[in-house]
Amino acid sequence: MDRKAIIERILDHAERPRGKAKLDDPDLVQAGGNPGCGDVIIWMAHLDAEGRIRDVGWVGQGCNLSQAGASMLSSRLEGLSLDEILELPADLLIEEIGPQMALTRPACSSLALNTIKTAVYRYKQEREKAARET
Repeated sequence: MDRKAIIERILDHAERPRGKAKLDDPDLVQAGGNPGCGDVIIWMAHLDAEGRIRDVGWVGQGCNLSQAGASMLSSRLEGLSLDEILELPADLLIEEIGPQMALTRPACSSLALNTIKTAVYRYKQEREKAARET
């Protein structure tokens, strides 16, 4: 994909984000930020009985790369198990956004993926702790 097409794709996702929605009573919720750029992403998800993502939504603000990354990632998450999310490659959004642009600001480009993985880690830790306490 040439540079112009990459920029157009980023702008499309940033201006018309996919999956950007606040969910009521989510099973998973996690905020993440990039202080250097002012980016904020908050992921929310409902899980099904098998622990797979049933619904996913996010809200946030920030630069085009962070917001486009969340938009691009949101469409990939539905139906994944928590372990499958943790197994997503670290460079997934760099490849999805396009290395030419993503590597100019990798913290912005990877914010969405890092935040959803943090949500999963935290959720699993809380469940393990609750199981030990019962």
